[in-house]
Amino acid sequence: MKKITMILLVLMIGLMNQLCAQDYSNVDLVGRNVLSPIVRMQDVVVEGHYAYVADEVSGLVIVDIQDPENLEVVGICNTPNEAKSVDVSGDYAYVCDLEDGLRIIDIGDPANPEEVGYYDVEGDSYDAAMYGNYVLFGGYETGVYVVDVSIPANPLQVAFADMYHVIGIVVSGDYAYAISSSHQMSIIDLSDITNPESISSLQITGGIHSITVQGDIAVAGVTQGYYVVDIGDPVNPNIETYISCDNYDLKLDNNYLYCARGMEGITVFDMSDPVNPSIVNEIPINIRPQVLTISDGYVFAGLKGLFAIDISDPTQPELLGEIPSLGFVWDVEVSGAYAYVGSNDYFHALDISDPHNPVLIYSYEIEDTAFSIEVSDGLAIAGTISGDSWLFDVSDPTAIQPLAVIEFERSVYGVAFSGNYVFSIGDHRMSVADISDPTNPSIEVEMESLIGRKICISGNYAYIASHNGITIVAIEDPLDPIVLSFTELGYHSFDVAVTGNTAVIADTEYGLITVDVSNPENPVLLAMVPTPDTAVDVTTDGDFAYVSDYGAGLRVFDIRDPSYPVETGYYNDLGVAYNVALDDRYVYVAEGNGLGIYDCSTAGVEDPITDTPDAPIRYLGNSPNPFNPNTTIRYSLAAPGKVSLCIYNVRGEKVKTLYDGVQDVGEHSHVWNGLDDSGKAVASGVYLNRLESTDQTVTGKMLLLK
Repeated sequence: MKKITMILLVLMIGLMNQLCAQDYSNVDLVGRNVLSPIVRMQDVVVEGHYAYVADEVSGLVIVDIQDPENLEVVGICNTPNEAKSVDVSGDYAYVCDLEDGLRIIDIGDPANPEEVGYYDVEGDSYDAAMYGNYVLFGGYETGVYVVDVSIPANPLQVAFADMYHVIGIVVSGDYAYAISSSHQMSIIDLSDITNPESISSLQITGGIHSITVQGDIAVAGVTQGYYVVDIGDPVNPNIETYISCDNYDLKLDNNYLYCARGMEGITVFDMSDPVNPSIVNEIPINIRPQVLTISDGYVFAGLKGLFAIDISDPTQPELLGEIPSLGFVWDVEVSGAYAYVGSNDYFHALDISDPHNPVLIYSYEIEDTAFSIEVSDGLAIAGTISGDSWLFDVSDPTAIQPLAVIEFERSVYGVAFSGNYVFSIGDHRMSVADISDPTNPSIEVEMESLIGRKICISGNYAYIASHNGITIVAIEDPLDPIVLSFTELGYHSFDVAVTGNTAVIADTEYGLITVDVSNPENPVLLAMVPTPDTAVDVTTDGDFAYVSDYGAGLRVFDIRDPSYPVETGYYNDLGVAYNVALDDRYVYVAEGNGLGIYDCSTAGVEDPITDTPDAPIRYLGNSPNPFNPNTTIRYSLAAPGKVSLCIYNVRGEKVKTLYDGVQDVGEHSHVWNGLDDSGKAVASGVYLNRLESTDQTVTGKMLLLK
């Protein structure tokens, strides 16, 4: 095993969060098919004719429920992170978006919801509740925030209540009831909203996860049951009883308690005697609900999808309409006028002959996660987490037929065709299956201790993204593969594509990595380009690399000079980007909730998005990088003015001031020798150089390796 320590790390030019402030650059959305608008529902509320769903993947999903037998998704507003909860007041929805705080979304036109404001806090945000013109929401690491949203575009914090690990909050009357993962339920007096006061608390053991309040009763849900709490005197709440009943979520309504129990369905309790709740009914519906709400005689519940249940008679519930989920979309491959998509439980085919309107034409339930899709010569394979990987005849995409299952013994993360063979890479094993008879495939080779996420075949070589590097295997004889090299590169290499003598790798920590593989026994690292989020997939057409960067969407890089890749386009208004494929026209992205089709043609002819000559500062990067101990930071100024250049560690602490003064128009450079302001050598690691003028701030990432 070789470890390369001195490499060229090419930095993105410009401040990363400034790039992500815009939704797109040089990339245009052509068409989209949202296969699963509700993939992982975390919360749902009903207001008027609509249900508002907080979904981890899609963000805010708005469903028309006027006809409960025919539910219809009418609008979706992507959020930057993972939507965990939602509450609604008037024309606005308030979404807690995990690491991205509170998002405020205008829902005046339900078909076109639009974010109009946000309020960010330290750490994660899990739950929000309305109190007049105020939103109370929990910061997991901090406490309960009270934010004035009377002007939605300009939310203002007016108060704060200390509480650690807040995961849930409801408001009833002038009191807020907050729960924490540290087994605490607190009651907060809101009568003076600018000075909320915690007036009591209870220890609730057993993994508290939800709370519901009605009248003088609060019910706190824990993993294996629930506690009934008398809150008639908020200063002295009292636990009345504990009932054993596994649940994920629960709601009180008209003296009934509805418990969402996953595979057990929904259990209904009569709470008219809260000290002695009794089971009224158990609804063994096959929807595995983990989230629910109640409105006007209906339960709206689900996790994967949304379902409406008539409970006008709680003893005789009836399942009505549904918004089904076809699972999280993991992978996409394109062949001709068709796209083939893998999701949780399904293999899909879409007609993309009209890219503005991709149409689902085939779904096959495989009851497993189709994590990797590959298509070649009329065959498609869906590699699954269990290892059982499905072969399909797609020679006629209008009449697809399942052919056989290849029973690989371990999880399959990546698959690739080579002639009459399929190569799979998974959990510490590469396998080779003979598919010369695709109705009767046979596993011929199993190589232990080969760790990888994805596999790419080019010529007589297989290239494996091997967690923290690249493994190259000679496969001239597919039945006698020979490992030629493993080169440690990044932190977690997730995917690899090959063009000519260059391997292009998506790495979750270091972004885009290019490697010279002209000598397969001695690969040479050429460049690393950090991406804003988490690079999980990559494909290339030779001149450009297309990267799925999870929360930061689709990123496009010019790799005509593989030693100096330059980002030339991006599109980040798509929820999540997991995998990417292309044909000679468009780029196709597996977006978690569906398939997106993008035109990246202008990304190849426009100037790099980071190359903005009219900006006050044009950041030109630093070299060498990684370095030991010296590196030179270069930039140019469009106008004379005051400039400061400082070095920070990853904790945000200033390490060194390199320059602070006035400079003329033109190019400038400064050398950092790895010393802090006191003259002490700093430790190996990642450092940030921050360049500031009166009008602009840009940041670059550097790696000191000793």
